[in-house]
Amino acid sequence: MGTGGVGEDESTAKKRCWRPEYPACVCTFADYFGLATLQPALPFYLATIGVDDVPLWAGIILSGQFAAVVLGNLVWGVAADRFGARKVLQITMVGDAIFFAATGFCRNLPLLIVVRVFAGLSTPLVPSLAYIFEKCTKEGVVAGMARYGFSVISGYMVAGAFVGAAYESLGWMATSLITGAVAVVGFGVVTASEPPPPREPGQARPQSSGVRDAVQNPLFITFGVTCLTNGYLMMLMMNLLVFNLRDVFDFSAGQVGTVFIATTMIMIACSFYVVPRVSKRFGMRNTINCAGVAIIGLCVLLSLPFAYSHGPSRGVSSAHPPRLRDPKLEIHGAPRTLHSRESLPPHPQSLCISC
Repeated sequence: MGTGGVGEDESTAKKRCWRPEYPACVCTFADYFGLATLQPALPFYLATIGVDDVPLWAGIILSGQFAAVVLGNLVWGVAADRFGARKVLQITMVGDAIFFAATGFCRNLPLLIVVRVFAGLSTPLVPSLAYIFEKCTKEGVVAGMARYGFSVISGYMVAGAFVGAAYESLGWMATSLITGAVAVVGFGVVTASEPPPPREPGQARPQSSGVRDAVQNPLFITFGVTCLTNGYLMMLMMNLLVFNLRDVFDFSAGQVGTVFIATTMIMIACSFYVVPRVSKRFGMRNTINCAGVAIIGLCVLLSLPFAYSHGPSRGVSSAHPPRLRDPKLEIHGAPRTLHSRESLPPHPQSLCISC
């Protein structure tokens, strides 16, 4: 990544932008808000369109989305070096706005998978980092990175709060349109930011240093693979949590979203208070290894209730899909539950995966 702004005079940076990293943080927040809103709401939406194996297809959609995020980070990182972080941020936020909003119009699985893959590809995470390095001074980069990390976690937390408070009343389409509108705000903020100074004629593009040595370093490769696997394990843990709450404990979408808020608050506490102290005492490598083992343990624990309730003797087949709460069948405040096939009208197109 280019580092055009690092090392400039502090007063110059303040004149140019009083908080240089804020546009990047707004874009990161908007992106993670849209990505994370899908996670607690998706299983409920899939059930309403008649999908039989909700956990399987929810896992496929979410895995495709976050695999696309990984690929998008590689592509947009190179583009940010070549064309500038601000311009690439604008492109990714346009993609987020389009595909987050388009999610609300998806009525079958193939279309939903394609749209969410493109939403994942429109990730502004690496361009946001490049923007911070371009705009901030050497001293400001540390604070900028801290705010960047907070914007990711807060996007996740606000998404859970939004689903918990509004999904049941707004529904799938309105929820998706609002996530697209938030991405439009991110585009507006980065567009309103001051563009980088034009490059002088004949001036060479800033070259990244040390990248080739880093990617050939076994320790760096191991660290990257560990971060990737731990990230996917975290997604698996959150998916298992959603399926447990929905299928085993019969939580509504609003209740699942509320649990997401508590989960994210725990993540914030760990990121800003627990991890720094533990890594200082035991070292970064030991902390990462212990965190990976802890995530695996949590995934195993969360899988037990779901596996028990969906075991061979209680297996969920196409004839016995997960239960849905039907508000129309509540008797004196006591909710009754029906199988999704019984509580929903037939929808031939939504039941056909190849439609």
